[in-house]
Order: sequence, then structure tokens, then C-alpha cells
Amino acid sequence: MPYIVALRPTETIDIQVDDTGSLDELFAAVTARIPVGFELVDIHVTQHKAVARRVGYDEVTIESRDELETCAPEGWQALSVRLG
Repeated sequence: MPYIVALRPTETIDIQVDDTGSLDELFAAVTARIPVGFELVDIHVTQHKAVARRVGYDEVTIESRDELETCAPEGWQALSVRLG
């Protein structure tokens, strides 16, 4: 019985910004530095930095649950499994 595995990229980047006067300014500074293809996933207010993750989604089909550990290519992780 085949299974469909949902995958997402695991690549993250750190974003450092200068000290700002308010949370709104911090958020604006961080979002201005997020490259295309990434989304904000965490922000550290007191450290003036943030983490962004590469955006993406893919699916692969596997024939057995034994293939789960090897179905995600380097830099990707399995999010969910459903019957195909």
C-alpha cells in the first residue's frame, strides 16, 4: 500500500538587526532583511535577532513505512504521512 509523505525544507537563517526603539521598528527591520523564499519563524526581542526558514513543500510517494527514514532528501524533513 503506498503512502504519501509531505516534506518541507529545513534550511534556516539568522537575521541580526541594530537596536531599535520599539517592537514595531524591530519587526520592520527584521522583515526587511528576510530574503525571498523565507518566512519568519522566531524573533528574539532582547537580542535583536530573528530566525527565518526556507518556504517550500513537496510530496513523495513511498511503498512501505520502512522507507520513511530515507524518503526525505538532505535538507528536508517529513511532516506527515497519509495513505496514497
